[in-house]
Amino acid sequence: MARAYNQRHPIVNALYGAVYGPFDYGGLQEVADYLGVTKQVITNWRKRPYKMFPQPVADLNMGPVWRLCDIRDWQRNFYDG
Repeated sequence: MARAYNQRHPIVNALYGAVYGPFDYGGLQEVADYLGVTKQVITNWRKRPYKMFPQPVADLNMGPVWRLCDIRDWQRNFYDG
């Protein structure tokens, strides 16, 4: 069965198993929702080098932006939550 890809809601894609490509991006809230944590937890992980949390591809006025495929890879390799 083919899975729907929702261009406007990347988290919906993550929850339903869509594979992120290199051009899918998310901010602090999207990353927190994907990992099931709060935005504050993501902010704390960024300050702790031992977590090896991915660096954002951009820090905009609205906040950091990550490639969601980087977050997915980090989750598979380092996140035990």
